[in-house]
Amino acid sequence: MSGSGITASGEQWLREMEGFRANPTAYLVGRRMDEEGFALDVLQALYSDELSDTIKVQLLGLLKERCGVLLSTNTSVEQTVGSLTGIFQQANVDTAVFFKGQVLVAITTILITRDQLVEQPQLVEEFLNTLLDVVGRINSGPDQVLRGVACECLREMEMSYPGLLMRKVGHLYAMCETENTFVGQSYMMLFVTVLRNAMQNILQETEVTEKTQLTELLAGRVEPFKPICLPDKVDSNTFPLIQTEREQTPSADTKGLESKELKSVISVVVEQLPLLTSAGKAFVLRQLISCVDMSPGLSASVG
Repeated sequence: MSGSGITASGEQWLREMEGFRANPTAYLVGRRMDEEGFALDVLQALYSDELSDTIKVQLLGLLKERCGVLLSTNTSVEQTVGSLTGIFQQANVDTAVFFKGQVLVAITTILITRDQLVEQPQLVEEFLNTLLDVVGRINSGPDQVLRGVACECLREMEMSYPGLLMRKVGHLYAMCETENTFVGQSYMMLFVTVLRNAMQNILQETEVTEKTQLTELLAGRVEPFKPICLPDKVDSNTFPLIQTEREQTPSADTKGLESKELKSVISVVVEQLPLLTSAGKAFVLRQLISCVDMSPGLSASVG
């Protein structure tokens, strides 16, 4: 990637972004640069101490909107994610917490849009471990907002690749019980999303002898919270729910879902519902209903 060396003030960058959005092709021809060159100029601007965080957030927005065009190769994606990760690590959480959060959102959007879990799983693995590191700082006061954003980024990754965080579900549950700040809602929404997908994944496992036990997952005994380790090669078979969720009926064999811990978990979540916003409460309830439907024994006791 090589840029044109655009050096501009905040106002000039606003005009540059407006011109690019209006007609990307004409803009690039006029500047005599290609898409990746413009992306490099944006990254260089994000490193600048002369631009305000407000302008930088808008530049991040441009990267998110146009990453499918600006980052056309895996190499350009890797370089961009590496640069954004460096920016995230350098920014001060006390003075730039919103900006740091938007950097995480931008990286998440790029990785999902460009399907990097399939193309470059190790790149995604490194970023997931960064998110887990942020989320793992339970009840940390200075970075509450940032931890909430990291939870949302993990939830987006989990929804895009159902089962990605399945082996972390027990740790996420423990965090929900421990977190006592306002971002507890973000932890709860992440947890119930992972729980629902974990249960669906267990139902998809056809070999009874190889079934993952939900009890083991909820107890957090499968693996530590950090790091996350992805296979070197990821394909459509790695996350079967992506293809089968709407096409197949889950197996009637519910072995592995019969868990006393599940009933206890749902009770704890229900007790915390009054602490959530209306939107958060609706989301959590929707996931819980799916969980109850997948556990016949629990459904009978609830009924």
